[in-house]
Amino acid sequence: AEDRHELGRLNTLRKRKKEIKNVLFKPWFEYNQLLKISNFFKSQNIPFTIVMSPENPLESSEYVKERWFGGFIKDLESRLGENNHKLYDYTNLLDKKQFFFDPHHLTYDGAKSFNPFIESVIQKEIRGNRNE
Repeated sequence: AEDRHELGRLNTLRKRKKEIKNVLFKPWFEYNQLLKISNFFKSQNIPFTIVMSPENPLESSEYVKERWFGGFIKDLESRLGENNHKLYDYTNLLDKKQFFFDPHHLTYDGAKSFNPFIESVIQKEIRGNRNE
């Protein structure tokens, strides 16, 4: 994969994940922008949910059980929770590499396997927000 220039962005992302996996989580610009969106939606009484889709286990095994990712998830859940918003983390849901086209894109079979979970989140959030 190192020789495939079209995978440059994915290779860079993989390298960065390895570099930061054991450091303390620190928010960055895009993360803070996401929190601003959550704050805006709260001010407008708009429900907001973030769903983290599955990652290829070859990729996720490099960092999801490490310090940075744990801090990221904990912080994001907490910050969203302050606004009564939710995070659904399905990063490790699918454990077969055959469900992935590349580190972040599902194959047809991967999407079929993930769809019931997305459907459940949507139904749960719709039911939970009807009274608002």
